[in-house]
Amino acid sequence: MRLNHTWGPCGIIKSWLHGSQAGDEDCFRTSCRITLAPEHPWAAKLPLPDWFHGTVKNHLNSSAPVNGTFYGEPENQGHDLFEALVDPHAPSRLWRNLTEGWFVDLLPDMNTENPVVAQYLLQNAIWWTESSGLDGFRVDTFPYVSREFWARWHAGLRRIYPRLTTIGEVFHPDASVTSFFVGGQKQYDGTVRA
Repeated sequence: MRLNHTWGPCGIIKSWLHGSQAGDEDCFRTSCRITLAPEHPWAAKLPLPDWFHGTVKNHLNSSAPVNGTFYGEPENQGHDLFEALVDPHAPSRLWRNLTEGWFVDLLPDMNTENPVVAQYLLQNAIWWTESSGLDGFRVDTFPYVSREFWARWHAGLRRIYPRLTTIGEVFHPDASVTSFFVGGQKQYDGTVRA
Protein backbone atom coordinates (compact mmCIF):
# COMPACT_ATOMS: atom_id res chain seq x y z
CA MET A 1 0.00 0.00 0.00
CA ARG A 2 1.26 3.47 -0.88
CA LEU A 3 0.01 6.61 0.82
CA ASN A 4 -0.23 9.88 -1.04
CA HIS A 5 0.46 12.67 1.43
CA THR A 6 -0.16 15.51 -1.02
CA TRP A 7 -3.16 17.66 -1.71
CA GLY A 8 -1.71 18.34 -5.14
CA PRO A 9 -3.55 18.75 -8.42
CA CYS A 10 -5.57 15.80 -9.65
CA GLY A 11 -3.18 15.23 -12.59
CA ILE A 12 -0.27 14.59 -10.23
CA ILE A 13 -2.37 12.20 -8.16
CA LYS A 14 -3.56 10.39 -11.31
CA SER A 15 -0.01 9.87 -12.56
CA TRP A 16 1.11 8.71 -9.13
CA LEU A 17 -1.91 6.40 -8.93
CA HIS A 18 -1.24 4.95 -12.38
CA GLY A 19 2.27 4.00 -11.25
CA SER A 20 1.00 2.34 -8.07
CA GLN A 21 -1.69 0.34 -9.87
CA ALA A 22 0.86 -0.91 -12.39
CA GLY A 23 2.72 -2.35 -9.40
CA ASP A 24 -0.52 -3.93 -8.09
CA GLU A 25 -0.59 -1.66 -5.04
CA ASP A 26 -3.56 0.06 -3.48
CA CYS A 27 -3.57 3.83 -3.49
CA PHE A 28 -4.99 5.79 -0.58
CA ARG A 29 -5.38 9.53 -0.35
CA THR A 30 -4.68 11.05 3.01
CA SER A 31 -7.63 13.23 3.84
CA CYS A 32 -7.08 15.69 6.62
CA ARG A 33 -9.57 16.41 9.35
CA ILE A 34 -12.44 18.53 8.18
CA THR A 35 -10.47 21.75 8.54
CA LEU A 36 -8.91 24.33 6.28
CA ALA A 37 -5.74 26.35 6.44
CA PRO A 38 -6.35 29.78 7.96
CA GLU A 39 -5.20 31.36 4.66
CA HIS A 40 -7.97 29.60 2.69
CA PRO A 41 -10.36 32.13 1.05
CA TRP A 42 -13.27 30.62 3.00
CA ALA A 43 -11.71 31.80 6.27
CA ALA A 44 -12.24 35.40 5.12
CA LYS A 45 -15.47 34.94 3.13
CA LEU A 46 -17.61 31.98 4.17
CA PRO A 47 -19.84 30.25 1.60
CA LEU A 48 -22.54 30.22 4.33
CA PRO A 49 -22.62 32.00 7.71
CA ASP A 50 -22.42 28.65 9.57
CA TRP A 51 -19.92 26.93 7.25
CA PHE A 52 -17.51 26.66 10.23
CA HIS A 53 -17.98 26.01 13.90
CA GLY A 54 -17.39 29.53 15.15
CA THR A 55 -15.51 32.38 13.54
CA VAL A 56 -11.89 33.48 13.33
CA LYS A 57 -12.41 35.65 16.43
CA ASN A 58 -14.85 33.44 18.33
CA HIS A 59 -14.38 29.67 18.28
CA LEU A 60 -13.64 26.68 20.49
CA ASN A 61 -10.10 25.29 20.69
CA SER A 62 -9.82 21.52 20.16
CA SER A 63 -6.65 21.44 22.25
CA ALA A 64 -7.99 23.34 25.25
CA PRO A 65 -8.33 21.26 28.42
CA VAL A 66 -11.71 21.21 30.09
CA ASN A 67 -11.46 22.03 33.78
CA GLY A 68 -13.16 19.71 36.21
CA THR A 69 -15.19 16.63 35.44
CA PHE A 70 -18.85 15.85 35.31
CA TYR A 71 -18.42 14.24 38.74
CA GLY A 72 -17.57 17.69 40.11
CA GLU A 73 -13.98 16.87 41.07
CA PRO A 74 -12.23 20.26 40.94
CA GLU A 75 -8.76 18.75 41.30
CA ASN A 76 -8.98 17.29 37.79
CA GLN A 77 -7.71 20.23 35.73
CA GLY A 78 -7.63 18.74 32.26
CA HIS A 79 -10.24 16.10 31.59
CA ASP A 80 -9.26 13.83 28.67
CA LEU A 81 -11.52 14.94 25.82
CA PHE A 82 -11.19 11.60 24.03
CA GLU A 83 -12.26 9.65 27.11
CA ALA A 84 -15.23 11.98 27.55
CA LEU A 85 -16.19 11.46 23.91
CA VAL A 86 -16.58 7.71 24.38
CA ASP A 87 -18.20 7.92 27.83
CA PRO A 88 -22.01 7.58 27.58
CA HIS A 89 -22.42 9.51 30.85
CA ALA A 90 -20.22 12.50 30.01
CA PRO A 91 -22.02 15.72 29.14
CA SER A 92 -21.31 17.25 25.75
CA ARG A 93 -19.48 20.20 27.34
CA LEU A 94 -16.59 17.83 28.09
CA TRP A 95 -16.07 16.72 24.48
CA ARG A 96 -17.52 19.59 22.45
CA ASN A 97 -14.08 21.26 22.12
CA LEU A 98 -12.85 18.10 20.41
CA THR A 99 -15.62 17.79 17.80
CA GLU A 100 -16.40 21.47 17.25
CA GLY A 101 -13.13 23.20 18.14
CA TRP A 102 -10.60 24.60 15.72
CA PHE A 103 -7.62 22.26 15.57
CA VAL A 104 -4.78 23.64 17.73
CA ASP A 105 -6.83 26.86 17.92
CA LEU A 106 -5.77 27.68 14.35
CA LEU A 107 -7.44 25.53 11.66
CA PRO A 108 -11.12 26.35 11.05
CA ASP A 109 -13.43 23.43 11.78
CA MET A 110 -16.09 22.81 9.14
CA ASN A 111 -19.63 22.54 10.50
CA THR A 112 -20.49 18.97 9.49
CA GLU A 113 -23.90 19.29 11.19
CA ASN A 114 -24.88 21.72 8.41
CA PRO A 115 -26.45 19.53 5.65
CA VAL A 116 -24.96 21.72 2.89
CA VAL A 117 -21.43 21.35 4.33
CA ALA A 118 -21.94 17.58 4.78
CA GLN A 119 -23.14 17.25 1.17
CA TYR A 120 -20.19 19.30 -0.09
CA LEU A 121 -17.71 17.07 1.78
CA LEU A 122 -19.34 13.89 0.44
CA GLN A 123 -19.35 15.26 -3.11
CA ASN A 124 -15.71 16.30 -2.72
CA ALA A 125 -14.74 12.74 -1.69
CA ILE A 126 -16.75 11.30 -4.60
CA TRP A 127 -15.02 13.70 -6.98
CA TRP A 128 -11.55 12.68 -5.76
CA THR A 129 -12.43 8.99 -5.97
CA GLU A 130 -13.99 9.27 -9.41
CA SER A 131 -11.40 11.63 -10.88
CA SER A 132 -8.35 9.75 -9.67
CA GLY A 133 -9.47 6.14 -9.25
CA LEU A 134 -8.39 5.98 -5.61
CA ASP A 135 -8.78 2.72 -3.70
CA GLY A 136 -9.50 4.46 -0.42
CA PHE A 137 -9.01 7.28 2.03
CA ARG A 138 -6.90 7.56 5.16
CA VAL A 139 -8.85 9.98 7.33
CA ASP A 140 -6.56 11.92 9.64
CA THR A 141 -7.71 12.86 13.17
CA PHE A 142 -10.93 10.87 12.76
CA PRO A 143 -12.43 11.46 16.27
CA TYR A 144 -12.42 15.23 15.83
CA VAL A 145 -15.57 14.97 13.70
CA SER A 146 -18.89 13.52 14.87
CA ARG A 147 -19.55 9.83 14.34
CA GLU A 148 -22.94 10.75 12.88
CA PHE A 149 -21.23 12.67 10.08
CA TRP A 150 -18.76 9.86 9.39
CA ALA A 151 -21.58 7.29 9.29
CA ARG A 152 -23.46 9.33 6.65
CA TRP A 153 -20.23 10.09 4.73
CA HIS A 154 -19.21 6.42 4.62
CA ALA A 155 -22.72 5.29 3.66
CA GLY A 156 -22.80 7.83 0.81
CA LEU A 157 -19.43 6.67 -0.50
CA ARG A 158 -20.26 2.96 -0.12
CA ARG A 159 -23.48 3.35 -2.13
CA ILE A 160 -21.33 4.32 -5.10
CA TYR A 161 -18.05 2.52 -4.28
CA PRO A 162 -18.89 -0.60 -2.22
CA ARG A 163 -15.25 -1.77 -2.25
CA LEU A 164 -13.74 1.58 -1.23
CA THR A 165 -11.57 1.31 1.86
CA THR A 166 -11.31 3.94 4.56
CA ILE A 167 -8.92 4.01 7.46
CA GLY A 168 -9.60 6.47 10.27
CA GLU A 169 -6.63 7.56 12.37
CA VAL A 170 -7.39 7.40 16.10
CA PHE A 171 -4.32 8.05 18.23
CA HIS A 172 -4.86 7.38 21.91
CA PRO A 173 -3.07 5.10 24.43
CA ASP A 174 -6.33 3.68 25.84
CA ALA A 175 -7.75 0.76 23.84
CA SER A 176 -11.27 1.52 25.10
CA VAL A 177 -11.04 4.86 23.30
CA THR A 178 -9.65 3.54 20.01
CA SER A 179 -12.05 0.57 19.92
CA PHE A 180 -15.01 2.95 20.17
CA PHE A 181 -14.32 3.97 16.56
CA VAL A 182 -14.21 0.48 15.03
CA GLY A 183 -16.57 0.27 12.07
CA GLY A 184 -19.67 -1.88 12.06
CA GLN A 185 -20.30 -1.67 15.81
CA LYS A 186 -23.22 0.21 17.33
CA GLN A 187 -22.09 2.36 20.23
CA TYR A 188 -24.03 4.20 22.94
CA ASP A 189 -24.62 7.11 20.55
CA GLY A 190 -26.65 4.79 18.29
CA THR A 191 -24.26 5.27 15.39
CA VAL A 192 -22.98 2.34 13.37
CA ARG A 193 -20.20 3.22 10.97
CA ALA A 194 -19.97 1.07 7.87
